[in-house]
Amino acid sequence: MIFTPTSLRAMATLGVLLAGIWLGYQWHAGATARAQIEAQAAFEKDRQETQDLADQRAIHHAEQLHYLSEQLGAAHVQISKLTSRDCLDAGTVGMLNAIGTTMPATASEPADQAATTTGNPIHGFRFSTNQDLAEQIAVCRAAYVDVSGQVNAILDIEDARHLAVSKEPSN
Repeated sequence: MIFTPTSLRAMATLGVLLAGIWLGYQWHAGATARAQIEAQAAFEKDRQETQDLADQRAIHHAEQLHYLSEQLGAAHVQISKLTSRDCLDAGTVGMLNAIGTTMPATASEPADQAATTTGNPIHGFRFSTNQDLAEQIAVCRAAYVDVSGQVNAILDIEDARHLAVSKEPSN
């Protein structure tokens, strides 16, 4: 096989062309890999931010529960200082108790009277005192704040999670 200057130039040109294609492919593969690494790093950063938000919300909720417990304890102290004056009659107490869980009936009472009888030794009927009302209001208020705080924290975490998922890189 004889190599002429024209064939050598053609082979050199072909060699340069093939080397350029190969280097271009390598550059493109590297650029694609860099883009994937950057996308994965951004996704990981978003995931970490979501986790940090969840951690902060959990800590905040725990602090809020501690504060609520302290407030409820202080309310119990103030409630214990109230007089035991009757303020709701047996019918009202029975109607309110029928809304949720009622007191269980004893064997000698009809089930519908369980919510209205036995409680105040003076009357024989369950009258509600201002202490009873204050206690129930304090407990309900604390439970409401607790549950609303939990729901808001869950919604915040879910919003952040869905935002992070929407930014997730596709492979």
